[in-house]
Amino acid sequence: QNDRVTLEIGARLIPVVDPRKGQSLLDRISATRREMARKDGLWIPPIRIRDNLSLETDAYRVLVCGRECGKGIIRPDQWLVIDPGSGAIPFRGEDTRDPAFGLPAKWISESERKRAELSGLTVVDAVSVMMTHLGEILRKNASELLGREDLKSLVDRLRETTPSLVDELIPAQLT
Repeated sequence: QNDRVTLEIGARLIPVVDPRKGQSLLDRISATRREMARKDGLWIPPIRIRDNLSLETDAYRVLVCGRECGKGIIRPDQWLVIDPGSGAIPFRGEDTRDPAFGLPAKWISESERKRAELSGLTVVDAVSVMMTHLGEILRKNASELLGREDLKSLVDRLRETTPSLVDELIPAQLT
């Protein structure tokens, strides 16, 4: 069976997976899956992270059922400044767009970060940018994530803790 969700990352993004460098990408993905289940009621299958050396070094892409559903470029050593208002960001940096929502943005250095925060702009670290984009892709493609076997497994687990509830909801075989 193919992985239902795969996050492919370029070579320069491989260190963000390393758990020895603080909160790793694996931790962030687990937290995102739990949050989506709690907040949105969405069951998200495990997400495979794979390096892809054919991508640009700072690029990532998200595949759902083997189909590319989104991609982006992040700068792991910089901060993304997003201005949801005028789109004019008065800082030195690389102009871009927020990959999740398409808003005008700019990658800035750590030295510009405090000034950007004080000016009221949204300032986000690179991994959070990628995680927000991943979350939006998962929400848009949620209908493709839960298969028949997954549902059976969820019902079987529920039957272990509250069998009467399962018997009331599913008294006989559903066609």
